[in-house]
Amino acid sequence: PYFVLVQESDGHIGFPKGHIENNESELETTLREIKEETSVNASIVPGFYKKVQYEKDDNVMKHVSYYLAYYNQQEIVKHQNEIAQIYVLPFEEALDKLTYANSKELLKQAKQEIKEENLSN
Repeated sequence: PYFVLVQESDGHIGFPKGHIENNESELETTLREIKEETSVNASIVPGFYKKVQYEKDDNVMKHVSYYLAYYNQQEIVKHQNEIAQIYVLPFEEALDKLTYANSKELLKQAKQEIKEENLSN
C-alpha cells in the first residue's frame, strides 16, 4: 500500500485533517477534508479509529481523530493554499517523511491494521 501525506505551508508533513464544519460528523469531516486537500473521493475502512492529542507551540491543545481511508485510480491534485505539497509513498518512505512522532506511530498502527485485515489487495 501507499500512503498519502500532506506538507502544510509551515513545512510540517502529516496526514490530511481539518475542522468540523456545520454540524458534520467526524467521518463527514474526514471525507470532506481529504477531498478538499487532495481531490480524492475516499472511502473509510471500518474499525480503524484513533484519537491524538497534542499541544501546539502557542499552548493550544489540539484533539484530532483519525480514520483509515482508501481510494482507487484517482488523480491527486493539491487544492488548498495551506497545503504546500502532497506525497504518495510506500510505508518506509512515508515513515521517514512524517514530521511528528505521534504521526509515525499512527502510520505504524495503520500499516498493522492493513496487514491484519488483509486490506492491501
